[in-house]
Amino acid sequence: MLDSRAALVQEAAMGHGMTAFAAKAPSPRVGETVPIVGDTPLLAFSFLWQVRPPADSLVVVVKGTFDLVQGGPAVLCADQAPPPGDCRCGSEEKASLRYASDFVPFKPKADVMLVGHAYPAANPTMSAASLRMGGVRRTLAVFGDRSWGTLGAQSKPNSFERMPLRWEHALGGPLSEVNPVGRGFKTGVLLPNIERPESARRVFSGCAAACLFRSCCT
Repeated sequence: MLDSRAALVQEAAMGHGMTAFAAKAPSPRVGETVPIVGDTPLLAFSFLWQVRPPADSLVVVVKGTFDLVQGGPAVLCADQAPPPGDCRCGSEEKASLRYASDFVPFKPKADVMLVGHAYPAANPTMSAASLRMGGVRRTLAVFGDRSWGTLGAQSKPNSFERMPLRWEHALGGPLSEVNPVGRGFKTGVLLPNIERPESARRVFSGCAAACLFRSCCT
């Protein structure tokens, strides 16, 4: 009998046509599934793929959830999160991703991603959001809501208490192939809330690039 944590992993994996394994000795092998024995609290699951077609491959994924500690190394979280599929921000089908699926066949390197909000400091209308991990350095300029006025001038940004770091607040819109859920790209009067510090928009233009904390391979 699997414990409650392993049962959640098993349920999530089965929904994607995959097999999950608990950190315990496996039952005798009776089929083609290769058993995995785990001796750590980390969660493991596997699924079949063709990394180099036409040869079949068995993909083994190990997931660990850690708590960040200020000024110290991360520590293993007491409750390990089961592997999800794509998790979106909100209930809308076209909403931006909060977490991408864990069920992927191949990752050459690790992803560094940030989920959170930007908070203003001395100036209540703008802020800077920065991410630093190892050799990865990223900084974004964050503004309160702004709009285009007459002759291409922009309004002053409104004050805000916190701004979600989501693609809905970056440059984009229905006409954007890069970020169709954003704002300010050739349609509407709202400017993006999130921009690159070196290219904050001062005149109406549709040529700037959408920016956010994308997946950064390390």
